[in-house]
Amino acid sequence: MRDSMLQYFQAEKQEALLFLAVGEVALERTLEADPPAYRSAESARMAGVMSSFRDYEVIEVVLVAQAAFMLVLDLFAAQRGRAYLDALARLA
Repeated sequence: MRDSMLQYFQAEKQEALLFLAVGEVALERTLEADPPAYRSAESARMAGVMSSFRDYEVIEVVLVAQAAFMLVLDLFAAQRGRAYLDALARLA
């Protein structure tokens, strides 16, 4: 199973590199042959990329806020746990 998994993901990585290389060649050819078309296509693509970054930032801020909230709750829970453990230790 492990070998099959590793073989699968290795092939996926190699295929991704092939797609990147083909894409890079296509972009370079478009840039050289038709700069306005390149600018138009890349501007549209980058608008989507930048929109995704804004989405990621919102998600990351929400996750940080959630983590901070959970930390506060955990600190109070640990304090209650210590008090309870001390009470157990004093129990006859």
